[in-house]
Amino acid sequence: MAKSLQLIDMSIANIVSFLRIVNGAKADEAKFLRLQPGEDYSDAWRPDSLVKSFNVDSVINPLMIKPSTKAELLKFLAESDVD
Repeated sequence: MAKSLQLIDMSIANIVSFLRIVNGAKADEAKFLRLQPGEDYSDAWRPDSLVKSFNVDSVINPLMIKPSTKAELLKFLAESDVD
């Protein structure tokens, strides 16, 4: 499962980098991730590496979730160090 999550994380990071370039960021400063030489994408999807079951017993009260405006989200992203 860890390998699958790593690939998903890398893919999301690559999409974010692409979107930043499309929106005006310098391409030579973009960070793209890939597997190390010798690693194989199929390793992440082997039946013995996947989750067989999963359970979350947490209940989130919807009243505890504060809605965010677009401006608040953009401010948060601008202030964060997300690559």
